Amino acid sequence: MAFCTTCGSQIDQDTRFCHKCGQPVASGAPVAPAPPATPATYAAQPTGTMYAGPSAPVYARPPQQYGGFWIRFVAYFVDGLIIGIPLGIVLVVAITVFGLGSFATLSSLPNNPDPEQVRTQLIPIIFAAIGSYAIFILGAIVVSWLYFAALESSERQATFGKAIFNMRVTDANGNRLSFGHASGRYFSKIITGMVPLGIGYIMAGFTQKKQALHDFIAGTVVIRTN
Repeated sequence: MAFCTTCGSQIDQDTRFCHKCGQPVASGAPVAPAPPATPATYAAQPTGTMYAGPSAPVYARPPQQYGGFWIRFVAYFVDGLIIGIPLGIVLVVAITVFGLGSFATLSSLPNNPDPEQVRTQLIPIIFAAIGSYAIFILGAIVVSWLYFAALESSERQATFGKAIFNMRVTDANGNRLSFGHASGRYFSKIITGMVPLGIGYIMAGFTQKKQALHDFIAGTVVIRTN
């Protein structure tokens, strides 16, 4: 836009005569300065968007870190202490009580007992010992299962041992496990333990995502968050 040099009216740049005063428009009529830019002039740029250009910064996402064999071994050792110490105390108390009861039963026999009488006393003791041990083993499995499955499917996504080393258990897409998924991972360790020489566990030291055999079976990974 331009202005008439005679009356100052605003006119188009290609107009030869002022529409208000009729005077010829000079070829060098001043041009109206552009209005100052306001914050609304600039469109908001989306955050986190990358723009191409020779001087544009490039932000590379750091590679995901996974929990390898040795750090998982130490974490599992810590978890074993947490579970094993109370279970060991229960076992020692049970053996002590059972042993004292068995000793008292055998001490009640006469000096020269009849073999049939000894057999009658020993058979219940033997079966009771076997049954008690089986119940203890079953209880230890249930406690261990609930410990690992409940904690690895919790918001923490880790047992206490793994949490010490900033590790979390996720599915293949990095999502939190459900209790059923975490339970499947726990019982998959039975197959891992059946592989000779512990190779099923050692796989966590050389596979691409540091997955042990039970991680492959359950579709899980152990990641490090630090």
